[in-house]
Amino acid sequence: MADTVNHPNYTLCDNERLLCSTVDKLSNASHLAVDLEGANLGLAGGSLSLISIKDASESTSQAYLIDALAFNAEQLRPIYDLLESDVVTKVMYDGRMDYSALYHEKQVSLKKVIDLQLVDIKSRAIRGEGADRQLERLNPSIRRKELELNQRLYTRVQKLVGLGDCLKEHDVPGSKGGVDHNEWMKRPIPASHLQYAASDVANISLLYQKFLENEYLGKVSTEESQRYISMWRDKTPSPSDRYRLHAFLPLNIIEYDYGLTKTCEGCARGLPRSCFSATAWNVNFQELRKTLSRLSCHSCTNAGFQVGLPRLSRI
Repeated sequence: MADTVNHPNYTLCDNERLLCSTVDKLSNASHLAVDLEGANLGLAGGSLSLISIKDASESTSQAYLIDALAFNAEQLRPIYDLLESDVVTKVMYDGRMDYSALYHEKQVSLKKVIDLQLVDIKSRAIRGEGADRQLERLNPSIRRKELELNQRLYTRVQKLVGLGDCLKEHDVPGSKGGVDHNEWMKRPIPASHLQYAASDVANISLLYQKFLENEYLGKVSTEESQRYISMWRDKTPSPSDRYRLHAFLPLNIIEYDYGLTKTCEGCARGLPRSCFSATAWNVNFQELRKTLSRLSCHSCTNAGFQVGLPRLSRI
């Protein structure tokens, strides 16, 4: 078991014969664990290198690592068809960068996704976490003194956790390693990077099975996941974009509000009244832009405070 967890089996698909065989094997699966790798993946100027896929329902199944640089768009179309399928469920963990890379670089739109990062957020209440633990998670991203003085500003803000920490929290026997992400475009791909990619998609599969066992999966819909992964459909974020790359759950992803919206000055998303302070919702952004740095939604104001933007931006 330990060898399978820490060193999952994988096949590197870098020729048409292997690619065709991979498509045949994956086409019978109802749920596919999917993860992408690349240099600055999903960001402006980034590049896709590898598409990792495995059957999410079987912990011991083979991981297939598809070299995106070895094929042209026509050759990869059968893989893209699986990713765009409304029938096959794709299981991912924070698929925002993956979606951004596929959509902006390859004009491929991921569909029917369950994002396990959202499932983790929803599972916290089921596991008995209350407001105190929710605020505790925000520290040290937000200083404890600030949390104590202004608790009301943080009640809607959830801290995201990475895949490695999520595995630990849910007692899943996987591990999250590390590699130099600047080397993803090298060919041949280093063996350490292939093992890393296989482990990532295997970990997503293990986490999916754990959430299935604990009956968490029904708490997040594919519609919520689609809103989440496609939130950068308008443009790829810059590597320095603090309002799109912060560690807080973007608002109006889960518990969606269909009401009147206003554009957040931080993330530039159209968000409903519940996502803003009373002042930020009622003021005229154009008139106050000259004197205030930002009038933003709750998540973006917290991200701004985290990186030291002026206190006035938090009204």
